[in-house]
Amino acid sequence: MVFNPHDGAVLHAITGALIQGGFLVLSVSAFYLLKNKYVEFAQKSFAVALIFVTLASLAQPLIGHQHAHVVRDYQPGKLAAFEGLYESTENAPLYMFGYTNRNEKNVWNCHSRYAQPAYMGRIEP
Repeated sequence: MVFNPHDGAVLHAITGALIQGGFLVLSVSAFYLLKNKYVEFAQKSFAVALIFVTLASLAQPLIGHQHAHVVRDYQPGKLAAFEGLYESTENAPLYMFGYTNRNEKNVWNCHSRYAQPAYMGRIEP
């Protein structure tokens, strides 16, 4: 992340950490509300955290998409590793969901419709 020519990775990681922190605040606030303790504080913190987490969660895919463009341009091998491609191939699929099996060196996806055939090379700005 330090030597990346674009700071999208740092922003993506920070946004993810902020989302996790927001969910922590939500869970503690919900606990207080369920136990009927610190009710006024819990209601305010829950409302603020809910707005914060919602906005950050909506921004996260956009930030990640922009970061994927940087990875495609500067580190295509890393993008292939993200997708579980162990060998170079033409028209590689882009998986929406899946599990990379390191022993068999392939990607098991839940259903074939979740793989976009020949999409890896077409991640466009």
